[in-house]
Amino acid sequence: MTLANVALDVMREALARRFILAIFVAIGLGLLTVALALDLEVVQGTLAASRLFGQRLQGTAIIPVDVALRKLFGILVYLFFYNGVVLGVVASSQIAVSLLAPGRVELLLSLPVRRAELVIGTYLGVLLIALLATAAGVGGLSLVLFYKTHVVTAAPLAAAIAGLIGFGAVYSVMLLATALVRSPSLASATGLGVLALGAAASDRATFLSLFDAGWVRRAVEIAVAPLPRFHLLAEAGARAAEAGQGWPGDTLPLLGSTLAFALAGVAAAVFVIGRKDY
Repeated sequence: MTLANVALDVMREALARRFILAIFVAIGLGLLTVALALDLEVVQGTLAASRLFGQRLQGTAIIPVDVALRKLFGILVYLFFYNGVVLGVVASSQIAVSLLAPGRVELLLSLPVRRAELVIGTYLGVLLIALLATAAGVGGLSLVLFYKTHVVTAAPLAAAIAGLIGFGAVYSVMLLATALVRSPSLASATGLGVLALGAAASDRATFLSLFDAGWVRRAVEIAVAPLPRFHLLAEAGARAAEAGQGWPGDTLPLLGSTLAFALAGVAAAVFVIGRKDY
């Protein structure tokens, strides 16, 4: 119950600062952009032509809609994943900072709330906000696709799973950064940096080839080794959306390592807060 109460306090904090309103406005604008940019020519259950942001997605051959849209599903997963995680990073950077502000954190800890419960509850509260925003995004995207094609698909669900897992890993590092230095700017920079570095280093061999052989490459290799492979995570979601058969079995280690990274970040934040002098 303590964790639930802290998570609900996070929700109230987000509502008071209109974070949730900003998130849903951004989601609505994104869905409107996709709806206007997606141009489909559907003829009796077949797709004659399709364009996204003016770019043709397939040839001129008339093929079934559900087959033709597979490439579109993959593109939308990438857009949903990266835009969703970046939006979550920007929108959530202030929440933990506010809860750990001088005076407020002492008040919270004077209640029957352990420090570990405060950190974990904050993390769960932010994930709950992300879950609600993701549900709105997935539902809206499904409605847009149904309106455009009259096809009911669960493909956006793959993007939702990938985005939630990716954001959970990113926010764990943001929470750790906030525990060390109470700064929303630092939290945002840390989250965006981890996302960019994890995506760039998804192909370890190609990324490390950019550095000269020697101690520099070895140091970079050690630094990026624990980072989640965000681009591979988005790619797995895109493959699942294109296939329409759920997540491939070979992605389970990727999901497990990303979740382990998130748990390690939260555990580190708990350790730091536990050593603070409040």
